[in-house]
Amino acid sequence: MEKKLDIPALSYFLSGNPFVGSCRKNFRYRIAYTDDKLCSCVWTEDVCFELAQPAHEETFPATPEGLMACVDWLAQLAGV
Repeated sequence: MEKKLDIPALSYFLSGNPFVGSCRKNFRYRIAYTDDKLCSCVWTEDVCFELAQPAHEETFPATPEGLMACVDWLAQLAGV
């Protein structure tokens, strides 16, 4: 499988670590493990997550398949 975005493995999130990344000029995203789910937010402002107004939010199962669906969703929104 070709990697569309450089996202850590599921174990990274299950250990309680959030991940923030970006691609293109103003596409920023965050994935975190919350309430037994992977929660992903996207924003296009040039600010940190804490100050951002999320443009899109989605949750996915905390499984390998859920993480792949999350990455696919992010890649589709980013156009990569």
